[in-house]
Parts: sequence; C-alpha cells; structure tokens
Amino acid sequence: MDFLTCVGRAAVAGSLSAAAFVFPQSSSAAPGDLTCLGGTSEITFSPGLTNTPQMVTINSVNKFPHCSSSDPSITSAEIPASERTVLRSCTDLLNSGTGDLSLAYNTGETTTYSSTFSSNYLLGTLTVLDSGPVTAGKFSGGNAVGAAEYLHVNLLQCGTAQGITKLTGTYTVLIT
Repeated sequence: MDFLTCVGRAAVAGSLSAAAFVFPQSSSAAPGDLTCLGGTSEITFSPGLTNTPQMVTINSVNKFPHCSSSDPSITSAEIPASERTVLRSCTDLLNSGTGDLSLAYNTGETTTYSSTFSSNYLLGTLTVLDSGPVTAGKFSGGNAVGAAEYLHVNLLQCGTAQGITKLTGTYTVLIT
C-alpha cells in the first residue's frame, strides 16, 4: 500500500483529472447511493517532502460536511485522521497502488472500500483518483469512487531544504 500510504490513507491519486468525472447534481441519492461533494483534504509532512528519501511524519485529515444518501440520516462523513512516520520523498506524490479506505459517517456507521488509486500532476495541480468495491459496512457490495484535487502544488519546493510541508484541496466521494 502506498499513495503516501493511501492518502494519509486517503488523499494523493489519478491519470485522469477530477473534471473527467461527472458528479451527480441531485440533492437526493438513489437507493444504496452516497454522494459527498465539497469535501476537504489536508495532508501535512514533517519534515517536508524533498527529493531525498527521509523519514517523514504524515498527518491526514479528510472531511465531507455535505453528504446526501439513500439513508437520510447520513449528512456528513470523514476519513478518520491518521498519523504515521514512513520513508518518503517527493517522487511518492505520483505513486499509484492499492489500499483500504474507510469512511466514518455522522451516524456512527462506517464503509470500507478496497481502493485502487493513481495520481497525476499538471500545471501545479495534483489530482488523486481512487475507486473500488465496498467490502465492509454501510453500502457493502457497492462501488466507491473518490477524487481529490490539490491546487498550487509547486514541485520546485522539493529541491529546497524545507520541501513540501502541506497539501490542501478538495475531495469528493461517490458510492453506488
């Protein structure tokens, strides 16, 4: 498992951009569906990611404050915050791989899906796409798709002593 160990367990992937997905505009979801638009993702690196591999502590926070679902009691979700220390460099921002991602809902329920992810960097934007089958919890048997987009990522910072210390962006998740 990678993708900065699966986006801090959830947020850097895609050889497509988020614009390649057509996300539903409806405020109501079909039976078994979940739509979380306008989520936020923040990943911090200490010390910052540089061109030289080093032990880095990665903190990840991914929140989805606006969800609609076939279960009207679900109104928000998050990928639980994580922290881990691993050997990383800037080249890891463009990894692809697999790993399990879990969503925790405001109801106390959870969804786990087996994610395949990839990342793409173009003109200062890092896009991470993930998708896979829901393997446990709410919406089990469904399929999940996620897209995270980090703007203003300056890869030239990888050549500095400080490196890249933070990625901030948007994150959307759909389950059908």
